Amino acid sequence: MKEPVFRVAYSPSRPRFATSISACNPLTSFTITPMAKVLIAPMHLVKIGGAWKDLLLQNGHELVISKPEQLVEHELLDILKGCEAAMAGSEPYTPAVIKAHPQLKVIARTGVGYDAVNVQAASAQGIAVCITPGANQDAVAEYTFTLMLALAKELVSQVTAVRQGGWPRKALIPLRGRTLGILGLGRIGKAVALRGKAFGMKLIGYEPFPDHAFCKDCGVTLMPLEKVLAEADFVTVHVPLMPESHHLINKKTLALMKPTAFLINTARGALVKEADLV
Repeated sequence: MKEPVFRVAYSPSRPRFATSISACNPLTSFTITPMAKVLIAPMHLVKIGGAWKDLLLQNGHELVISKPEQLVEHELLDILKGCEAAMAGSEPYTPAVIKAHPQLKVIARTGVGYDAVNVQAASAQGIAVCITPGANQDAVAEYTFTLMLALAKELVSQVTAVRQGGWPRKALIPLRGRTLGILGLGRIGKAVALRGKAFGMKLIGYEPFPDHAFCKDCGVTLMPLEKVLAEADFVTVHVPLMPESHHLINKKTLALMKPTAFLINTARGALVKEADLV
């Protein structure tokens, strides 16, 4: 049987716009040996099957199933022994982990973002690092609106009061007619915009590499970051975590927001300087 060869490419200027199998390291070819050991690390996949599992088994690969909790570095160092591929979650692929496993050929994340993998160390060792664009934007967008509705309708306090025997009645704010400020209009930001339009919200957004056709069709008005923060009733963050976006939301940017505005972050935690929220 001919060994499968996978080619992995990326867009240096806009990695989140890459399609198919995309990677953060340069064009790479790698061959996975028949009957290779493949680590299944994401804790949410440990107890479920699916086409991904059937495909790996049908091609004769041995699956190394992780525990139903996120692995830490010393556990990853041990469980990767003999594995040529890793289906990765958010466990840390540090330089030490990568250096200890020269047999590793590919780290394929079941999501987007590269912050759990030291891409520089992987590239230096010839390991392809892949993401799965298109896999989760709708789920994240739905969760974003779950949080927005919970805030607007004071869901937690209402449920608590009912459980205590009360029946609270008060005027609550709607989403319709409110201004939704979207920071980052990649796949997830676009999915949020579509849902905001369906709710009858006014859409404004900040995006350094905008898809003008989408913004026109969806009714998103592009603005500088400072103006979005100042005008939005709901600010939702969907930018990638990079050195230039670290602590994007901080004391200075928070001060630009309306006192009544809500901030929702379903992207990386380090985009917000938590100490400045108090």
